[in-house]
Amino acid sequence: MDASPDLIPALCAATSIHVFGAGLNAERTSHTAVPELRGRGWRVVPVHPRDGGACIDGVPIRSTVEEGTAVDVAVLFLAPERARAQVRRLLMSTFETPPLVWFQPGAEDDIALEWLKDAGWKSVHAVSYTHLTLPTILLV
Repeated sequence: MDASPDLIPALCAATSIHVFGAGLNAERTSHTAVPELRGRGWRVVPVHPRDGGACIDGVPIRSTVEEGTAVDVAVLFLAPERARAQVRRLLMSTFETPPLVWFQPGAEDDIALEWLKDAGWKSVHAVSYTHLTLPTILLV
């Protein structure tokens, strides 16, 4: 499906991408996403509760997102129940502009997607982050 016209400005305006689930396990796609996205010009913020304080590709891993931190794009590399919990935390936070929430394949949670839809937030699901520069995504 072609990218919604609403998504293109959100990605073009994004200066940072928070990658939830990006930890020290180099075998995981969430780990390799950090240098890949940095190579595309974005400021990447890995977020992992257990690996906070360590680094991926020289980028410090945060254990959480501090209140008041701008999140332009939230990429979720989480199990569905953890993705739901993270979406709940995001929805309860205060943002000048709500982030685009990008569920990686396998992270989708129908309840979280419904919450985002009800709140009027943009979300993407069932498409890999590797499509962040390609116009072949599904926007709900």
